[in-house]
Amino acid sequence: MSVEKLNTVPELKYERMAHIVRELSKQYFNSLERRLLPYGVNHGFWGYLRELWNEEGISQKTLSERVGLTGPTTNSVVKRMLAAGLVELRPIIEGKPRQVVYLTEYGKSLKDTLEPLAKEVNDVAQSGMSPEEIAIVRKYLLNMHSNLVKDNT
Repeated sequence: MSVEKLNTVPELKYERMAHIVRELSKQYFNSLERRLLPYGVNHGFWGYLRELWNEEGISQKTLSERVGLTGPTTNSVVKRMLAAGLVELRPIIEGKPRQVVYLTEYGKSLKDTLEPLAKEVNDVAQSGMSPEEIAIVRKYLLNMHSNLVKDNT
């Protein structure tokens, strides 16, 4: 990567890696949310939708584990997704209180529209980078993630 590219955000140039990653993540979320909002979806719903597009009919506990957020957070998000018409709760066994999360037809229909928007955000973020540079950044970010997972277990 050229020095000119690094100088485009001078306030981050000398920051700690954690701060740069945080700011990068914020920009990813902002770019994604701007594209999702016209469909009634915010970035907070995004991880849940991705998991439910892969497998629906799962418990909120399982959904929490897969998204990596706490149970109370997932409960709150699921309630907002219910209100937005994206998901529905169905009993595991008729007449019993335990329920699982399913996508509504609207929630299912958004996959083919929203996934390309998420890809577009990645393409924007990686513009001007060669495939080799992208592979290197990806390798290093995954290594950093692995190191922190080890530190947190």
